[in-house]
Amino acid sequence: AKAELNESLRLAADPALQGEANYRLGYCMWRTGDSAEAERLLRLAREQLKVGQPLDADAAYLLGKIRQELNDPKEAAAFYQAVLSSHPESAVAPLARLGRGECRIILGEDAAGLADLHALVRQASEERTREAYRQDVIAGIRQSAAVLAAQEKYDFALELLEDEHLLEPSPPPDFYERAASVYERHADQIEQTVNDAPTAADKIRRQQDVRRSRTLAGDSYIAFSRALTVADDKAHAAAMWKGVDLYDRAGNLPMVTSALELFAAERPEDGQTPDALLRLGRAYQAAGLFDKAVAVFERNQLRYPQSLAASKSGVPLAQAYIARGPQYYGRAENVLLAVLNNPILSPDAEEFGQALFDLAQLYYRTSRYEEAVVRLQEMTQRYPNDSRTPQLHFLMADSYRKSAALLIAKMRDAQSAQAEALAAKKDRLTNAKKFYDRVVDEFGDSTPGAELDRLYQKLSYFYRADCLYDLGDYDAAIKDYDQAAMRYQDDASALSAYVQIVNAYVEMGRIADAKRANERARTLLARMPPEAFTDGSFSMPKDYWVRWLKWTNDAGLWNGLEDERQAAQRFANGTMQ
Repeated sequence: AKAELNESLRLAADPALQGEANYRLGYCMWRTGDSAEAERLLRLAREQLKVGQPLDADAAYLLGKIRQELNDPKEAAAFYQAVLSSHPESAVAPLARLGRGECRIILGEDAAGLADLHALVRQASEERTREAYRQDVIAGIRQSAAVLAAQEKYDFALELLEDEHLLEPSPPPDFYERAASVYERHADQIEQTVNDAPTAADKIRRQQDVRRSRTLAGDSYIAFSRALTVADDKAHAAAMWKGVDLYDRAGNLPMVTSALELFAAERPEDGQTPDALLRLGRAYQAAGLFDKAVAVFERNQLRYPQSLAASKSGVPLAQAYIARGPQYYGRAENVLLAVLNNPILSPDAEEFGQALFDLAQLYYRTSRYEEAVVRLQEMTQRYPNDSRTPQLHFLMADSYRKSAALLIAKMRDAQSAQAEALAAKKDRLTNAKKFYDRVVDEFGDSTPGAELDRLYQKLSYFYRADCLYDLGDYDAAIKDYDQAAMRYQDDASALSAYVQIVNAYVEMGRIADAKRANERARTLLARMPPEAFTDGSFSMPKDYWVRWLKWTNDAGLWNGLEDERQAAQRFANGTMQ
């Protein structure tokens, strides 16, 4: 072709014919990889053809394409603009608009670039004559979406992905993978701005946008997974798990369960189906659907008994049983014991430690305190660095304290064993006090972040004083009650501490001190904020305490107690004399 065109140039005298030959020769040079010579010939062709010649449009378009390939979007856009300005009805005009749109996006002129590409999509969708350029438009949109995504302009990239889907309603699998990636990064980008929202309403809207983008990313991964079902089995499963993860992060439990149910139903022989069932059961558990959770966990253990996922189903199965109510506690205990005896799970496994913890809590919940202590001791020995150690120590302390209370009740029924029971009671209360002290020391002066830890910290302050009171060490009890009341002076529980301080003084016959403690309780009550009685943590309303403390002060109770104390003292003195 080059030889024939060169001969044509030698024979042609008409500049227009020379321009046509130079255009075609420039095209040949471009196709054979000589871009520099192609550009020279095409520029010459444009000078010879002039704007009035139809091939001027083709020459300008090809020059734009060459400059775009040479990473010169500014000059490329100028050539594309020449086509659109001088030859708007030419055959290459749609491709020139596509090129201009791509170049504008590269140059950061996003609005103008998107306008070009959106216009092309409308044309390709509405005009059958544009069908020939559909694949070129799709390729250009895909490239521009990648550029915008690399620039972290995810909103614009998603607009182009929608355009691509409009042009190709049944896209290849990689479309869903690309869409999923952009949606996922878009969600992460918005999430980084949530704390900077100017108003609470803006913060909520941004959080909703994060969940929406993550859900759409999950949808895209699931679609990618289904598109790969036959072509790539391993990638199919990986994409499915990615989609489930994103649904989970979005807090979209219905979509999590739907995807996992479908996977388990369609692929019962798949090696990852036990893992899917484990996760499905946990999703039901998180949604409060404990009957469904139990059914899925049991199905996993029965259908895939040798799988690790089946072994890992034991702890959540027991937790689901416990959540169903006391009538299922026996089944939960059997399941937890089976986990601890499972040869597949070593003590280093997370499930083993959790089973031990849940079993101890179950014993504690069902008043089997001695068995609870045994399991809690085992756990503290096996896992000395466990982050839940303060909780373990609290449960041990409370198990000792409550088991001491049970011994007191037994003493009433078996008078002959009183001495032995009293010794055991003293031992258990002493141990309880020791572990409450540990909890107080472990938390220190700081306030824990977790609500349960805050509760255990507070109760440890009050219960260790209760242990001293029950041991008859009233001076030490008063000291600990006073420390608890000072630390939680804005909490209604402080009033209970003062009541016990009053009782301790009365037990020691120090009536005047008891009266003063009662007055301090009245002062504390007067300063206590109203919300201390409305947060649900204390059952007695403020009015009750006002009336009770006023009555103890005005009813002559202290005088009566003082008279009794003096009479007892006189009697004792008389007897001694």
